[in-house]
Amino acid sequence: MFATLPEAVFHKPMPSSLPPPAPGALRVARRRGQRGFTILEVMAALLVASILAAAALPTMSGRMSDRRTQQFAQQIGLFYREARTRAMGRGASHLVRFSTAQNPRGRLDMFEAVQAVGGAGNTGNCANLPLLGVNTCEAVAWGTSANSRPISALTEPSSGNASLSFAQFLFNGAAQADVDVCYSPGGRAYLRPSQSGPFTAFNGVQQIEVTRKVGGNPADLLRRQVFLLPSGSTRVETVVLP
Repeated sequence: MFATLPEAVFHKPMPSSLPPPAPGALRVARRRGQRGFTILEVMAALLVASILAAAALPTMSGRMSDRRTQQFAQQIGLFYREARTRAMGRGASHLVRFSTAQNPRGRLDMFEAVQAVGGAGNTGNCANLPLLGVNTCEAVAWGTSANSRPISALTEPSSGNASLSFAQFLFNGAAQADVDVCYSPGGRAYLRPSQSGPFTAFNGVQQIEVTRKVGGNPADLLRRQVFLLPSGSTRVETVVLP
């Protein structure tokens, strides 16, 4: 019969013929398998990135300027809507004066008819209260009398570069340097192609063109048109130039 060996003999680990690896050998092997970048490769990558950024810079700058032109056109439309809303809410006539004489790029001023006390420049007592019951825009010498209070102004701020936005009022289709649009407390609109003279009823559709220019010349093939409607609503459209 075969002799029975102790159970411990079967569970005893067999001696290895190879010595165990040194403590730092595994780390060295990992570093050899992970190849890094050389200085030349890093410099080449930075050079390519700088060239691509320089090529994209004019396009990004043009898009930012074009966005400012779009915002300027939208602000013009909002300026007229605000004047009509204030006239109806406060019960006094409001006037929006567009002028390229004061600013060749276009400037808008908003005035409110107020109760003047003690002459021009007096702001005491009731001077800044709305002049109630003024249903006609002819009753106020806008911008020159004590019954006309300036509310706000709008111009496109200069960005410090040669790309600027220019606004031009097309009165009945023809460029006009000064145009007054007046809103009565009842919401009706009147206009005149000057800073004085009689108003006429605002029955048609007027428009203001906003163009981005560089050195006085159009900078792109897009133009914004702000349409003014007699109802007080406005609409901004983008037109592709031929």
